[in-house]
Amino acid sequence: MSIASSIGVYGSVPAGPYREEMPLPVTSGSPTEAFKKAFEILGLHYADRAGMDVVMLRMGGIWGPLYHSMANLPSRLVHAAVKGEAPTMRGDTFAEDGGDMTYVKDCGKGIALLMTADKLNHNTYNVASGRVTTNGQLATEVQKVVPTFKFDFLKEGPSPNNRGNACADLSRIQADTSYEPEFHVEKAIPDYVNWLKSGNTE
Repeated sequence: MSIASSIGVYGSVPAGPYREEMPLPVTSGSPTEAFKKAFEILGLHYADRAGMDVVMLRMGGIWGPLYHSMANLPSRLVHAAVKGEAPTMRGDTFAEDGGDMTYVKDCGKGIALLMTADKLNHNTYNVASGRVTTNGQLATEVQKVVPTFKFDFLKEGPSPNNRGNACADLSRIQADTSYEPEFHVEKAIPDYVNWLKSGNTE
């Protein structure tokens, strides 16, 4: 059985890459960070007492087709570009800030590989892209696919709260499965744009 956690559990860790064995602070900077850490602790404790085989999946920044809330920046930028609209921004967005942006197809593949593996050596795995994509790189790749897209909303440089190397380490999942991310932004954005232009709305 798998439980959907998040690399949000690393939210209070000052720098990455984020490894599953890292000690995590009890305090949290966001509801997602707090809830996911609590789910992991309670879920693994329950699994131990009930004799269940449970694995926690720390999924990173998932975006792409069928993403509904538009909370993350990649999905909002792609939707805006396809519609010919200015993207809705949520506060200041700095070009050199970024994080682990994982396309939904890579996430699905990672989950499937973990769930069908003959043996897993751990109870917690990062399922992510394994690299930092900055907001500037993201916007540039969107413009390559939709040349009319403008991203003058980005502020120069990193924000004061920029975290170094904010991505997940993939050593565990790669050691125990054949997982290798294929859809980094340069491949994922054309795929998402084509999906939306084919008549899909989300």
